[in-house]
Amino acid sequence: MPTIENILFKENGIWKAYDNLTLNNSLLKESKRGISFITLKGQQRLIDDEVKGFCHNRFKANFVIKDIEKSNIIVNELLQIGKAVIKVTSEKKDCLSDCPIVKNSNTSCNVNKEIFFGEIVEEGLVNKNDRVTVII
Repeated sequence: MPTIENILFKENGIWKAYDNLTLNNSLLKESKRGISFITLKGQQRLIDDEVKGFCHNRFKANFVIKDIEKSNIIVNELLQIGKAVIKVTSEKKDCLSDCPIVKNSNTSCNVNKEIFFGEIVEEGLVNKNDRVTVII
C-alpha cells in the first residue's frame, strides 16, 4: 500500500519538512505546477545517480511516496491522501533542453518518469505515513 514517506513545502523561499499539515491552496503560493510528487525510487535516484542533471540538484517534491508504481498513476485520477483529495494533472516532469544529461546524451535521466503533479480538490490534514489510495 502506497504511503507518504516525506512532506516538504516551501515557506518564504525555504523548503521545510513536516510530520503533518493541513493541505490547502495557500500552501501553493510559491508553486508553479501545483502539488508535486516523487516516488521513493525517484527520490533515491536523485541521491544515488552518478551523473547528475538539473533535477538532481534543484527538484524537491512536496510528497515522497513509498511503495507506489508510477506507471499506475493516470492524469485526472483522484487520490485520497489523509483527509485531502488530489487530482493528478501531469504524469511526469518535463526535461530542460540545457540540462547536462540531455545535452550530453540526448536522453533524459529518467527521474522525470518518477514525478507527477496534482491539484487540491478537497483540503485536509495529511500526515507522514498516511496511505495514498485511488478514489474510484
